[in-house]
Amino acid sequence: MRFLVVYNGPESPDGGSSGTVWQTNRALEKLGHEVSCIYQHDLKRSLPHHNLHYALELPRRMLEAVQSRLSEPEFDVVLISQPYGYLVGKWLRARRSRTLYLHRSHGHELVVSNQLASWKDALGAKRNFGRRVASRVLAIRLHQQARLALKYADGTIVPSTFDRDFLIEHEGADAHTVRAIFHASVPAYLDSNPQTYTEERHKKVLYVGNFTRVKGGDTLWDTGTKLLRKYTDLTLTIVTDPSDQSKAKAGFGTDVIDRVTVQNWVSQNELMSIYDRHGLQIIPSRYEGASKAHYEGMSRGLCLICSSVGAMRDTITNGEDGFLVSADDSDGFVEATSRVVEDFDLAGSMSSKARTRSLDFRWELTANGIVEFASELLSERAAPDYRQSGEYAISRN
Repeated sequence: MRFLVVYNGPESPDGGSSGTVWQTNRALEKLGHEVSCIYQHDLKRSLPHHNLHYALELPRRMLEAVQSRLSEPEFDVVLISQPYGYLVGKWLRARRSRTLYLHRSHGHELVVSNQLASWKDALGAKRNFGRRVASRVLAIRLHQQARLALKYADGTIVPSTFDRDFLIEHEGADAHTVRAIFHASVPAYLDSNPQTYTEERHKKVLYVGNFTRVKGGDTLWDTGTKLLRKYTDLTLTIVTDPSDQSKAKAGFGTDVIDRVTVQNWVSQNELMSIYDRHGLQIIPSRYEGASKAHYEGMSRGLCLICSSVGAMRDTITNGEDGFLVSADDSDGFVEATSRVVEDFDLAGSMSSKARTRSLDFRWELTANGIVEFASELLSERAAPDYRQSGEYAISRN
């Protein structure tokens, strides 16, 4: 099968969504499929403002890039990892192409907006009226693009059953054309045994991710402060984007801040070393699609305390290989974390079970899921009754 993968980002194994795209491409190639790519540097850009670029320019630039590539021998699948590919889907339908357009979401935009609607941005900067109006207009445009991608895609891939069910139940998506396909940890993390779970690891708490309201940064402030006050031998390490580092430390109690360490993003190999030095991992996100960090932590034998959202609900059995807590429930996070802090044997058991569970998720399974989904859709498209029905040209138009 020939794939054309479009991703508005860098080609890198070390990033969040970029790492997901990179690992999936490698897994598809290992399965014997042909993968060609369009990355950020291949997409023309004239608008410097990011949100305006996404809202007004990027869909057209993606269409132009795909049109230039489809002058080559035809691809079986155009796999686009953002909602900005809807013009590609519309164009493929108009030309009655046999090429599938699969919209791959790493956390569906409409689900994110719904999950965050009731929470105030405790971490956000104050904005004047003009900026608030502009942000609202851009948000409406993003929602429109997400719905157009859902409309014109032959299939939509999401990383959790929560996202899948929301799109079916709340957006009226056809259940047959929405597929939950899980992500995985870094292959190197899965292929080598984690370090033994020790008393030293047990005293070290880890957070890996951007520091935003989506990720529950303010919940981490409250939870972390309470835990560090309660257990004076605990430490907390935060691995986050350099732009978030001053903000990350701002909300912890001044009496515990000396036990909070904040550091930059690092390579996958360096990050594995950080995981192996820690025993507990907190992920207090209000929304997650896949949560790359939880797959990584499980694969390195950490004891996870996570929000019950996204793929974390699909992969963690509460009380067995981790704890699941309601999003925004700081007291719940303190209670769950306290249970494992005070019971070393329980933490060690969860560590072992988390590692075992992580082996059920590998990138070759992700790639296989995409291929199987595409094959089903292509087979249906090839059926004579499908072409004769006229659905090929007009479905969801």
